[in-house]
Amino acid sequence: INTFLHAWLQQRQLALGALTRGQKRALVIALEHDGAFRGRSAASYVAKVLSMGRATVFNYLKHAREAGAA
Repeated sequence: INTFLHAWLQQRQLALGALTRGQKRALVIALEHDGAFRGRSAASYVAKVLSMGRATVFNYLKHAREAGAA
């Protein structure tokens, strides 16, 4: 997760502490596409790193999965 996260930020020339809500959502979706949430406690870890609630991470994942199924 850390390697992907840092590469994602570097590609976009962004700082972790300056991410907007939309950028955090895009990062969570990108992590999902990369398979990061298959691991145990991944959502909790991502929530902590992005300074957001676990419920928010799950909400982003739910919407991304619903959009992918549509």
